[in-house]
Amino acid sequence: MSFSTRVKKELCHIESNTMLKVSELAGIVRMDGSILIDANKNISLELVSEHINVAQLVYTGFKNLFKVDCNISIYKHKKLKKNNRYVITILNQPQIRSVLYSLGMMDENGMLFYIGIPEELIDRDDKRRAYLRGVFLGGGSVSDPNKNYHLEIVTNSEIYAELIQKIIGFYEIETKISFRKESVILYIKESEKISDFLALIGAYEALLDFENIRINKNMRNQVNRRVNCETANLQKTINSSVEQIENIKLIKEKKKFNSLSEAEQAIAELRLKNPEASFKALGEMLEPAIGKTAVSYRFNNIKKLADELR
Repeated sequence: MSFSTRVKKELCHIESNTMLKVSELAGIVRMDGSILIDANKNISLELVSEHINVAQLVYTGFKNLFKVDCNISIYKHKKLKKNNRYVITILNQPQIRSVLYSLGMMDENGMLFYIGIPEELIDRDDKRRAYLRGVFLGGGSVSDPNKNYHLEIVTNSEIYAELIQKIIGFYEIETKISFRKESVILYIKESEKISDFLALIGAYEALLDFENIRINKNMRNQVNRRVNCETANLQKTINSSVEQIENIKLIKEKKKFNSLSEAEQAIAELRLKNPEASFKALGEMLEPAIGKTAVSYRFNNIKKLADELR
């Protein structure tokens, strides 16, 4: 089961009152639902989902909240994906317009395909959270945090995407909008903001898993950066040591070692005996001890003499 499916499964089992269930169902229907009108102007509502938990939530919601007759059918993709598609249909019946109005699919003038979000669905904090939960259940997904950080909500309307962006922004969660063929993508890539959104819609178990993975990844990244840094420093020390030893050996071969000062001869002898030691370690071996800057100065003088001899 994917991480995104686990999140949706958890969200579908959240207990709430009738008022919040209406807001939640409205969000789902807005993302996955379609209004159908036949040649006789009969109106029906159809909702398609690939998640069985979401389909069950919608089916029971229609039944319990609106007392309407609805059908559920199951189809299997013939190409590419093999997962089932669940189709819930409310056929034309006397209360169909009331259902569409309650779910924000029709305005107060009876105009279908209403683009806005009725205020009564989102006029309180708990309603806004329920509505956003429905929106995510209908058109959202979140990547496995072990792989990358990415949460998105896919819709077919830029205006509607901006409305959702505004609601999410109310909670100081920044989202961005992009376009993919005919779809509008509202997305979050920052791991902290994805955590905030999961908490916002009530996916607390998934949030704990997400945070554990995120913390472990951050720790691994910090360790890797430190190891890489230490490796780079060690390689730099080794390279410098090899060059310094070559310079000292050249000076000795040319019988010019006595041309160095006593301090430079002392540091040179220490380098030959301690090829892997750092400047700090070499300086501490002397009596009296000296700092890294003084050690570096002596090796620079040794290098100058070696360059002259070359």
